[in-house]
Amino acid sequence: MISASASEGTLQLLRTWMATPQDVIPIVGGRNVLIKHPDHIRAVLTDNSFTKETGANRRFRDHVADGVLTAPADRHRAERLLLNAATRDFMTLNCVATEHVEALASLMSWHAARGERVDLTAAMNRLALGVIAEVLFGWTAIDELAEAMAAAMAVLDASGAMLPTQQQLSPVRDRVFRAVHELVELQPPSERGPALTAMIDAAYSRDAIAHQAVTLLLAGHETTANSLAWIWISLIRTPDAYGRWQQQMLAVPRMARAATGNVTREGLRLFPSSWIIGRKSTTDTEIDGTPIPRGCTITISPYVTHRHPQFWPDPERFDPSRHDGSPVHRFAWLPFGAGARMCLGSTYALWEADITLSTLGQRFRFHSDAAETATPRFRYTLGAPPMPVDIQPLGQR
Repeated sequence: MISASASEGTLQLLRTWMATPQDVIPIVGGRNVLIKHPDHIRAVLTDNSFTKETGANRRFRDHVADGVLTAPADRHRAERLLLNAATRDFMTLNCVATEHVEALASLMSWHAARGERVDLTAAMNRLALGVIAEVLFGWTAIDELAEAMAAAMAVLDASGAMLPTQQQLSPVRDRVFRAVHELVELQPPSERGPALTAMIDAAYSRDAIAHQAVTLLLAGHETTANSLAWIWISLIRTPDAYGRWQQQMLAVPRMARAATGNVTREGLRLFPSSWIIGRKSTTDTEIDGTPIPRGCTITISPYVTHRHPQFWPDPERFDPSRHDGSPVHRFAWLPFGAGARMCLGSTYALWEADITLSTLGQRFRFHSDAAETATPRFRYTLGAPPMPVDIQPLGQR
């Protein structure tokens, strides 16, 4: 597990970044520049002269999975177009996510009746993996895949924001790939999900299918699971907001998901799973008068920008009503990134979050003393800590 001191150190660096009045901060002799203003972020994320081909991106592609998330520009567009169509079946998503959440709600009722606590972070993790595996690939028997993914995540966790050594990573990575290969090879064609069908129809090789599947599983379930955990933690920390949201849903149940939208958006503001974004300049240029030489890395942190006081007054406060009106700035809220490399499954993730939160929020109130002191684990995603909760079915005191 990533050490508490490592996460505390990263958090302190981010706080220093937030407190610095400059919006453009050159570091490491001009080889890296930090930016936090939405105008500058828009300029970088929507300009093709800034590429995703950073060292971190190449390492992930070479040593974890070579899929659409890390694909170089000459491959990215074609892979994104192919997989984009596989992430637009919202009727299937709604049915699958509802089925999985209902099963989790039944399990929570069972634990609540026995006075047993549940690790909410672990529950969100298994839920998100089950949903994406079934929606995109048609896989339902995923026990081995889940165990392999958990083992891989434990190794990635231990390395923090950096990738582990090949010696540490290879055994768990190979286990994940074996589980994926087995699922693909044993599945009847009639049961294939849209992503798997699209890749097979496009004549992807066996290895290419596995790399894309692992990429989508890592990017799709891990980010959604952590986001859901942090939203629950934020609600538990803010009893008034928690209560108002539940009252709104119970008063007009058919509008529960609509009432949940702002809760989801505010949780993603405070705890964006993709907390760090990197780009590299392919030309000599400048940002707000700061020279940006060719090869310079530009670092963006949604975690920092989501707390920019010009756009988010009292930025540490969890306040879903912030999102009642028009967006303060399109690039002041970017939990899924932006531009051509924006998260492929962003709409799916929002739908799944709203379904999960509204379904469970109408039935239970979660309590945990650990929520108040929970701190992020800064790794390649913004990890949530274990969160044992007491489960109070609504209507009980």
